[in-house]
Amino acid sequence: MGRQSDVESIRIASIDTAHREGFQRSEDDVCLSRLVGFGISPAVKQVYNDQRAVPLTIRALFAELHDSPADDVFCTLNYDGEYRISKGSAVITGVRSADESAKELLKDAAPATREEAIRLAAKVWATAYTAMRHARKPGGDVDETGVRLTPDAAFKGAIAKGLILEAALLTRSTSKTSRFECCTPELVSAAVANLDLG
Repeated sequence: MGRQSDVESIRIASIDTAHREGFQRSEDDVCLSRLVGFGISPAVKQVYNDQRAVPLTIRALFAELHDSPADDVFCTLNYDGEYRISKGSAVITGVRSADESAKELLKDAAPATREEAIRLAAKVWATAYTAMRHARKPGGDVDETGVRLTPDAAFKGAIAKGLILEAALLTRSTSKTSRFECCTPELVSAAVANLDLG
């Protein structure tokens, strides 16, 4: 997330670094920790520390899928080049407290179907959104009537305003070369229909 030109720059740099790693070494040497730790992070840090350059406005999330979910690796990269490798799940939002709220929901989550994954993502978004509203402006999670904004109200309010929920999945087992798959609007709408986030 961030400025679109910066997101595209990081995307292209990531692909170029992965190709270079695979060509100079082998395909087996292309891994997320090397890609971010030795390729992307140093370049972002260099831009951030250069007083003549404009820092990148970006927070990025990378995922490396394996045969088993227990072996999956995630990495979050910040605008200053600092990064964190994690297992199981990862989240990027605008503030640390929202990150922590979202991570708590994902800690033991294991959705079994696409619909469950989409519903979980909606719950994580709504929870992080309310945490972010409060962190940015104490009392910002209270509406004009003085009622505290809940994740359920935040989600339903976003839908009522006409915002469109988009979702994409990383598919572990597929015959396609790409494991990234955008969900159809129909699938997303059906998954969150009558969703109650409490």
